[in-house]
Amino acid sequence: ERIIILDTQGNLFAREGRYTDMEDSVLNWSLISTEVLDVQVTGQRIAILKSDGNLYVMEGGLDENWSLQAENIRAYSVSDHRIGYINTDGDLFIKQGALETEWSLLASGVAAFQLNDNRIAITDSQGSLFVNEGDLNAEWQPMAENVRAFQLTNVRLGVIDSQSRLMVKSGNLRAGWIVIAEQALSFQLSNYRLLVQNVDGRYSYQMGNLYQPLETLNSDA
Repeated sequence: ERIIILDTQGNLFAREGRYTDMEDSVLNWSLISTEVLDVQVTGQRIAILKSDGNLYVMEGGLDENWSLQAENIRAYSVSDHRIGYINTDGDLFIKQGALETEWSLLASGVAAFQLNDNRIAITDSQGSLFVNEGDLNAEWQPMAENVRAFQLTNVRLGVIDSQSRLMVKSGNLRAGWIVIAEQALSFQLSNYRLLVQNVDGRYSYQMGNLYQPLETLNSDA
C-alpha cells in the first residue's frame, strides 16, 4: 500500500504502507515530483500531469524513474494495465500492457473519458455516452444521452443526466438503468458502494445492491 499527497505548490509526496497517527510530517516523506497539476494512482502505477501539459507514469517502486508518455494532453486516465489520454484535438489514444507499447487511436471528438482494465467510457460534445468492453478494438456501445457526468467500474456504470438524475446499471452493459437519486450534484462509484452529493449539499450513501435505500451521511461521520 502507498499514500500520495499533492500539495498546493504542485509538490508530490509519497510513502509506502498505511498511515498511522504516529507517522512523521509529510515533509519527511519522499518527494517524487514537482510542478504537478494532477495525479492518479493504481496498485502498480502513479500517473501525473505536469504544468507543461505532459503525462508521466512511474511503475513499480517509488524509486523508479518517470516515463514520459505523452505531450500537450487535455485529460488522462490510468489503470494497472492501460493508459489513455485525450489530446487538444479531442482524439483518444490508449495503450495496453507495458509502458513502451505503441499508442492506439480509439476515438475522435471525445469530450471526456474514463478507463479501467476491462472498460472504456467516453462522452462526445453532445453528451452522448459510449462504452467498449474487453478488447481495445471492441465496438462502442451507446449507453445514454444528455450525460452531465459519468463513472465506471468493472461491474457498474453511473451517470448524472441533464435533469440531475443519478442512474446506475450493474453487471452487463445491456442491463437497465436504475434511478438512484432525483437531484444529484455529483457522485462517487465503486463496485458495491455509492456516495451521492445532492443539490442541497447533503450526502447520501448506498452499500450492497442498487435496490438498497440511500442512507443520509451524518456530518460527524
